Amino acid sequence: MLIDGDLRTPVLHHELNLQATLGLSTLLSHENANDPAAAIKVPFPRIPNLSVLPAGPVPAYPAELLASDRMAELVRILRSQYDFIIIDGAPVLPVTDSALLSQYADFTVVVARHNVTDRRSLERTCQILRSQGVRRLGMVLNGVRVSGADQFRYYGYKQMSDSRSDLHA
Repeated sequence: MLIDGDLRTPVLHHELNLQATLGLSTLLSHENANDPAAAIKVPFPRIPNLSVLPAGPVPAYPAELLASDRMAELVRILRSQYDFIIIDGAPVLPVTDSALLSQYADFTVVVARHNVTDRRSLERTCQILRSQGVRRLGMVLNGVRVSGADQFRYYGYKQMSDSRSDLHA
């Protein structure tokens, strides 16, 4: 299950080219049946066995919804139905939403963009997440442009000098 937990600027359904008008915010805002996700989850046709729960309409108070007992109950229900649940959240520094969502995570991944994300911002993000009790934390650095010899060094290989490469010819 992939959940768009960014209730402020939801884009996951656009990125995945899914048509969705309802979603997480709808589930958290209204009374639902025993299987609340059944009516709203969207199968992702390109990947078998993957369901997506879009964010839904932008609510007035997203942090309150994410911190609610209804959210805790929804996660409990989904854990019984899915092997893995991935929640894509908002950036940690501007809003508390992802820090709130981290309480439901077995593992939290922070994504940083090369030459864009400031190191102090990353340090503060980790500090906030640790203060919320996050124990298992990883980072992904995206947007790295590697070419030529740099690409070989990235994968742990070194380019041989011309004299050494002649030995293998």
